[in-house]
Amino acid sequence: MTKIRWVWELMGFALLSVIALYAMAPFRSNLMIALVFLVPFVLVFLIPSATSALVENTAELTKSFTWWHWLILISFVSGLTFRLREVQEIQANPLDAAAMIKLLLVAFIGVLLLARLLGGKSPWLRAQFRGLVGLMMAFAIISLVTTFWSVKPSWTLYKSIEYMVMLALYAAIVVYASRIEEYESVLNWVYALLSVLLVSAWIGAVIDPADAFNFGSSGLFVIPQLNGVFPVLAANGIGTMGAILALVAISRLMMPVTGKVFGGWYLTLAGFGIISMILADCRSATFGFLVGFLVLLSFTRHLIAGIFVSLFGLALALFSGAGKSILLYLARGQHAKELEGLSGRVEFWQFGWQKFLERPLTGWGGFAGGRFLILPQVTDPGQPMPSDLHSNIMEPLVDTGIFGLLFILLALVGVWWYLYRGYRSQKLNSREARFAAECMVVLTLLTVRFTVSDFTTIYPGLPFLGIVCYAEYVRRRLKFGPAPEHVPDPSS
Repeated sequence: MTKIRWVWELMGFALLSVIALYAMAPFRSNLMIALVFLVPFVLVFLIPSATSALVENTAELTKSFTWWHWLILISFVSGLTFRLREVQEIQANPLDAAAMIKLLLVAFIGVLLLARLLGGKSPWLRAQFRGLVGLMMAFAIISLVTTFWSVKPSWTLYKSIEYMVMLALYAAIVVYASRIEEYESVLNWVYALLSVLLVSAWIGAVIDPADAFNFGSSGLFVIPQLNGVFPVLAANGIGTMGAILALVAISRLMMPVTGKVFGGWYLTLAGFGIISMILADCRSATFGFLVGFLVLLSFTRHLIAGIFVSLFGLALALFSGAGKSILLYLARGQHAKELEGLSGRVEFWQFGWQKFLERPLTGWGGFAGGRFLILPQVTDPGQPMPSDLHSNIMEPLVDTGIFGLLFILLALVGVWWYLYRGYRSQKLNSREARFAAECMVVLTLLTVRFTVSDFTTIYPGLPFLGIVCYAEYVRRRLKFGPAPEHVPDPSS
């Protein structure tokens, strides 16, 4: 049967290749010709196995679906943006219809978690203040306290409570889940939701290419930059999600956490993620992906070979026309001064540092200082204003002072420490250790982006909090050993 299947696949590949020869006739671009030739290979050898794996993975995820999957989904939906509002609009009408729906969704999560707590199904209250989740909760409490002197008290109060609800959700998962399969399910669900967001961006590109693709203010982008139309997704977000999915897919090809490899599916997912990352033209995500891939090679003992191939590719690019094209792509049509200013970030950070020095211990208000104090003063009139300072260092410094940043850094270092200890420890089985390595690969990307993005406190920070959740599981495994098997409540 295998030989017959291969015969049909080769016949299909040959037929589609002939069709591709005719299809590429109008094109004069070498890149387009190469892409057209790739289509038969993808359709014949990758799509069938990828579709089969997708169906099987979806069936497994459906069987394991429980209450926390629904709550993560609700938190995911509540964090989506379907319209952009300037600071002036938020100040004039903080609770428009979309904001009210988001508030109700967050309130629903909080009420359901409270009901589970009072009903004894998920005693998450103590877990919320312990371990790695507790370090993030310390930041949220500091942010909540700053409501009393915040430049926008109502915003600080709401966003702090919102983030505390999110942390309570992951604390409840840590208390309830006791097996590696459950934590794999949590992160697989997070990655599935990120995939849905990327697909929505591509659908928007097909339906509304004028809004989805950005050619730069001067029209000098080498390739158009992909943005999400509905929901609204910044190119940096698309690039980061694409890089995460690509790293996860490649990790599971090189370090399968189970006996099932699903080669076609993960090859397709890796290609989808890399293409999305390239079209998003997010430089920090691309660099983070490359560093994460090197970390993966070190885990699989291919680091030397990877460095050699990288150096060879770099030399090839330098001595060919590809090097100039890559530099133009990375420049994104910007001049040297704009590149030195990191697309305006340095100006934000310099002004933010001045404001931090005025209130180094108290900050200007959790989730509010950067948005309502710094950005309105440094954004040129008529230009769209960013939603944050694009820095997981400067944002908490301005908002909550030095103590807020301290707990974020402690949490980040703690996650790295316990994941690495778990990977090296004999107390964890091979599946748990490999999954810890996969989490570290993704965490490498997020850590690289730490200084130029806000991924730990942005709501909902699904990938990071999912990894925190697993790192807390590893911490408990190392300290207490394997937890007793629980019997899931049928009503949950």
